[in-house]
Amino acid sequence: MGSRSVDISPGMVMPTGQVDGNGVAWLPTAHVIQRRGVGVFETEDVITRLAVDRDGGIWASTQRNGVYRITQNRVDVEGILPDGGRNAYGILGTRDGTWVGLLDVPAFVFFRNGRPIRQVHESIPWVVGRDAEGSTWLGGERLCRVTREDCEPQNAPSASIRLIYEDRQSRFWVGGNDGLWYRSPVNPTWREIKLGRTQSPWVRAATELEDGTMLFATAGHGVLILASDTLRAWDRTTGFPSDNVRSFHESGDVLLIGTEDVGLVALLRVPGRDVDGWELTHIQKEHGLPDNAVHAIVEDGDERLWFNSNQGVYTVTLTHLEQFIAQELARVPALVLDERDGMLNREGNGGIHSAGYLDEQGVIRFPTQAGVVAIDPSRAAIEASAHVFPEKIVVDGVSFPVRPDDVVSFAPGARNISFRYSAPWYYKPETLRFRYRLNGYSDDWVDVETQRQITLTAVPPGDYTLEIDAGIGGAWTGIPSRIDFAQRPWFWQTPWFGLLVAGMIGALVVATYRYRTSRIRRRNAELERTVYERTEQLNRQMERLASLDDMKSRFFTNVSHELRTPLTLIHGSVAELLAPETGLSFKVSERVRRIEKGSSRLLRLVNQILDLAAVDASALRLVPSRTELVAFLQRVVQDYEAAATDRGIQIETCFPAGPVVADVDREKLEFVMTNLMSNALKFSSPGARLDVRLTVESEQVLVQVSDTGRGIAADHLPRIFDRFYQGSDRATGGSGIGLSVVRELTRLHGGDV
Repeated sequence: MGSRSVDISPGMVMPTGQVDGNGVAWLPTAHVIQRRGVGVFETEDVITRLAVDRDGGIWASTQRNGVYRITQNRVDVEGILPDGGRNAYGILGTRDGTWVGLLDVPAFVFFRNGRPIRQVHESIPWVVGRDAEGSTWLGGERLCRVTREDCEPQNAPSASIRLIYEDRQSRFWVGGNDGLWYRSPVNPTWREIKLGRTQSPWVRAATELEDGTMLFATAGHGVLILASDTLRAWDRTTGFPSDNVRSFHESGDVLLIGTEDVGLVALLRVPGRDVDGWELTHIQKEHGLPDNAVHAIVEDGDERLWFNSNQGVYTVTLTHLEQFIAQELARVPALVLDERDGMLNREGNGGIHSAGYLDEQGVIRFPTQAGVVAIDPSRAAIEASAHVFPEKIVVDGVSFPVRPDDVVSFAPGARNISFRYSAPWYYKPETLRFRYRLNGYSDDWVDVETQRQITLTAVPPGDYTLEIDAGIGGAWTGIPSRIDFAQRPWFWQTPWFGLLVAGMIGALVVATYRYRTSRIRRRNAELERTVYERTEQLNRQMERLASLDDMKSRFFTNVSHELRTPLTLIHGSVAELLAPETGLSFKVSERVRRIEKGSSRLLRLVNQILDLAAVDASALRLVPSRTELVAFLQRVVQDYEAAATDRGIQIETCFPAGPVVADVDREKLEFVMTNLMSNALKFSSPGARLDVRLTVESEQVLVQVSDTGRGIAADHLPRIFDRFYQGSDRATGGSGIGLSVVRELTRLHGGDV
């Protein structure tokens, strides 16, 4: 600042020095304020007093020119030459300094502690890179490797290099506006990678994923994906939001891609999918970003992401970014650093691979149109310390002042209640955001962004506490201002009115109940009389039907008894006539056999009718005896083998190897098996097969008789056990009562069919 003489008037008292929140002393003289012995503020007026606010700002009052607020710059600017070189592009940090490409010199300049130490002149100093051995490479119209004394020229495949990168496979990549090349220790010859075998893309930046997939940022082709030596473009035509990509950054399972024109693209890793199949979230200005151009992305050690853009450097916490990706936030809270924080020009530079880095001390550097901005995240971080002060309340157009400790009561019928407030905040007050919560109505915070008025409509009667909090960059004070208020109800909104209405409704319900009960009783009496009369009618009809059914059963039984004796005699006599010694002629014998067959059928039918009658009368009794079922069934099957052989039907049996003993009525079981076997043969055609199986399951015996005949139509199956029911095919004959008797006899044995 230089020296100067100061006139001090008699009686003038020098202001007292102050210590800020960082423990740094600020010492005033009459016209100058010093920080750590260095003058940081000077005025022609006389400084009368210093004060420190809670944000670390120094307030200086003067005699005539008012009050000044002085704060420390949140960022530093480096990489500027004394003769004016400042337009920085490619930057790269080393152990003892920073290489910067200054386009307006033009040269690559190495700075140490902010001072230029070395220059390498280059017509277009675009990019600085480093290989796996730690060597520094400079690229522009040529490519050279930095040595202790010089920069050794290399065989460059491009005349406009924007990318210098070495991957984990030791492939050394160079890219520019005229293509993409690489070489390896095995083959030092440059190999060009084309898109579609003919196109040479404009390549700006690169990154390598865990699986070895290479991604390249391009101008005009979006993201180039190189996997298994195949290069493909992911651009607007294939679902990517932009054709112009400038930067990459990988943080955990999230890959961030900065574009030139549409903001930020976040890709959430999906196991088993290629990168263009990951879950994509698009973040733009409308979602809270200060700018849609993202030159570079750097992550610090405190889970914050820093972005260089054309509207300054801004930061977003990883937590807020993840919440936005998970759709838990509607906007991304971003804190912006610009000229008010110490930058000389907020417009950042990029479009090259190395456009920002984090050094070993945790300082972040980005190139800008005016030098390299250096950011210490601990110093640049801003704590939201603004306190909200209520100013007034407006109720249906009528306003009145309010203080924080006031308890406000609103008259019944208040429709629109507005709370107006302010929050003294001298650091970028336009970025201050507000949120509120209405305790007693909801526990959720509502973000009202930069609005300084909250309007509540149709608040239900009750007691409430309105909490209003302020914040910046996604951080809130956590110490909200509170306004207690009550919304008084109309009489019809009070509990007394509810009790009155409840009483009236109760009385009405009781009266209605009694009236309806009386009607129901009368109606029930009428219904009981009607039901009694109808029941008597039904009982008489049932008794008549039972009598008729009994008469029918007795008739059938009597007729059957009367028929069975003569039929038995006829059947026996006919059987004697068929004896060989009778000497009947063949013609007469055939007629006698027909008589014998018909009498047998009639006798069997009569016996079935008598069995049914006995079942109905519960007079049919089993005469069980110990029976070996395997031998029993074999005898039954043998009786039908001759008939089956004559018809060309094969009978197969499947019985257990050992004996199966059960208590059964042999005569009735033989009737059951005979009926099933005869039905199976009757409905089987020549060449068919009849299977008889016996199995034992859980102390029960299962007998199966199956055939490969034409079977029974599906519409007849529900009625096959109905008495006297027959299907439409009458060619096979039968009375329709056999299966009914079979089921009844089986159920008498404790089984079923």
